[in-house]
Amino acid sequence: MNQQNRRLSKFLVGLICVLLGQVVLAQEGMPDKADPMIKSKSAAAVGKSHYLINCQQCHDADGRALANIDFIAADLTAPDTWFYGVTPLHIFRSIKFGAGLEMPPFSDSLEDKTIWQIVAHVLNIGPRENRPTQD
Repeated sequence: MNQQNRRLSKFLVGLICVLLGQVVLAQEGMPDKADPMIKSKSAAAVGKSHYLINCQQCHDADGRALANIDFIAADLTAPDTWFYGVTPLHIFRSIKFGAGLEMPPFSDSLEDKTIWQIVAHVLNIGPRENRPTQD
């Protein structure tokens, strides 16, 4: 292995370490279980107001996604089409840290409680078996 290849190898290893470190740091603050409020109809109602302010621009008011935007937004009423997971923790992570290249992270603008309320609303507009039932 010549000197140039060794330098390239060291550079690539360093780059991989930096990128992995960013992934770990990005997930800091990720809860290990879903907040029980996601089962609450009242949390879903509050979450709807936050959803309309922060999410409807891409996902539309009914969650079915806008067709006239320059990128693909998930249809929140059809979890089987989602790329980044369907559990409440997956939804929370997508909102807090972003999903893919198009969906921005909301970690700087929304508190975790607000994100969980939005999760409850997203569950409420999806399949009946996932909807909040308490209250």
